[in-house]
Amino acid sequence: MKIKYLQRAFAIVAMAALAACGGGGSSTSTVPVPTPSAVAPNLLSRIVGVGDSLTAGYQSAGWLGATNVPNPLLTGTPYAGAPAPFGQENGWWSLLYEQAQTAVTGLPFNPLMMAGPSSPLPLIAGPGFGNELVPANPALTGGLEFGPLFGTASGAGCKANDQAAYSLTTVATTLMNPNATPFDLGIPGLTIHEEIAMHQPLVPSCAAIPGIPAAVQGVVGGESQDFWPVLHGFTNLGSSLTPLSAAVSLKPTLATVWLGANDLLKYAFSAGQWQGDDTSVAQVQSDMTTIINQLKASGAKVVVANIPDILVAPQFFTVQDPAVLTAELAPTLQPAVCNIQANAACTIELFATSQSPALPITLPEAQSLVVAVSNAYGLGATTSTPGYLTETGMLTTIETLGGVIKADPALLANPTALATALTTALQLDPNGAGSGLGGNYFTPAWAAQVQSVNDNINNGILAAAQATNTPLVDTKTLEDNLSWKGAIGAAPSPYFLQALSINPGKCCTLGFGGGVLSFDGLHPSDTGYALIANAFIQTINTAYGTTMNPVSAVNVYNGTGYFYPDPFAQH
Repeated sequence: MKIKYLQRAFAIVAMAALAACGGGGSSTSTVPVPTPSAVAPNLLSRIVGVGDSLTAGYQSAGWLGATNVPNPLLTGTPYAGAPAPFGQENGWWSLLYEQAQTAVTGLPFNPLMMAGPSSPLPLIAGPGFGNELVPANPALTGGLEFGPLFGTASGAGCKANDQAAYSLTTVATTLMNPNATPFDLGIPGLTIHEEIAMHQPLVPSCAAIPGIPAAVQGVVGGESQDFWPVLHGFTNLGSSLTPLSAAVSLKPTLATVWLGANDLLKYAFSAGQWQGDDTSVAQVQSDMTTIINQLKASGAKVVVANIPDILVAPQFFTVQDPAVLTAELAPTLQPAVCNIQANAACTIELFATSQSPALPITLPEAQSLVVAVSNAYGLGATTSTPGYLTETGMLTTIETLGGVIKADPALLANPTALATALTTALQLDPNGAGSGLGGNYFTPAWAAQVQSVNDNINNGILAAAQATNTPLVDTKTLEDNLSWKGAIGAAPSPYFLQALSINPGKCCTLGFGGGVLSFDGLHPSDTGYALIANAFIQTINTAYGTTMNPVSAVNVYNGTGYFYPDPFAQH
């Protein structure tokens, strides 16, 4: 499974991916399950999604529902004329809705309905929001196989479609179906408390916000852009409008709740400077209990999900000798360690060998370089608790190394000198918290702190689920099983093997470019969303006695019966 996606996601613009995916950790074995016989037969007749960009169907650093947006970055390739990938119709909530409609009617569901004027999704019109990462002709992107579409430089403002989303008078222009009532109320960027308390956009524009530290700019304000595109049809609620009150007003028969990822991401990527979100067990439990109870009071049955471990996602490249992880893998998987876990040394070596002409660097040489960098700046390459380079930090590393090695290949024999060349580029600070902390790299100490908040959020969600007798969808364990954590020990987990069998030798793992996540390293691919949809379907069927069939992840991957083959996975 030789991964070729190294360069694809590296065109990402700074923090464009931070509108949703996160981490956490806790057991779900003690969550009580309601008795199926007590559930009304029309449970699936009105499903409402409460959440953030994961529920919204956000992918690859962008939010788009239009199926016909041109992709000029494919000019000059056999795929010229193909549209940009769209995410909303391929999201897990959309797939869940389709399976529910089939269970209710007994008739095959046509996914094209999700792209039409009566879609329950608030379909974002072209060119979409954000800097979506799309397939690209390397000749147009300086060698990259993927590039940002319709984006703007970080801090340079925003395109017209983005800005129109902030105002009720112009928001309709950003939607394909402005007159439809959405039932997917996922708002990218939303935090747990904002579900309860947010009444309107917090900021007036997607341009830089005055008075906000630079380190925080990238993680503040995304939910303000996405508020009216979802909730513009609920202004009749007046001053009581919140995302939660909008959901309650729909009187759902079943409500899915998946929040918490942005509370973690805003904390993690602001180096702890952003303190306005739920980061303690008590805070999370209190707000999640409020959300669950208000939905139940409206007559809804509810399922709530926890959040995956953020550091498992390939947005983070572990600064660790691959041999440390190899020793823990199941014997049959040990040669594939670089394909299972996003790893700095593996990525440097893969980049070097993919160049034309190839850069003369081997995996051991790449690891020597990583060790030198780590020793200089405390990233812990030789420990069992490594630090991480973020995707932007990895890009900066590769860009710097590419220039230095091409100029003087002899420097490969001097990893210390190469490490010194990275100092300014990565903004590494050996004397303190680190000016690059949160943006380019996580030290082992900061990674541990982020994981602690991760666990707090999931433990708070678990406590709320237990206190309200609400079934819990364990996406944390699902993603763990799809990652290197599912590959350690004597035998891989069944979930890991299932994903690996979708297209053996090509797909799918949670390694960088492994096909489970899209190019931003945080949000799922089409195939990844299918696996998540099945986790929700299984929990709902078990808890409430419904009979939804699972989604075929293979069909989603191949595009059989759907829109197109998964553009974020190898084929």
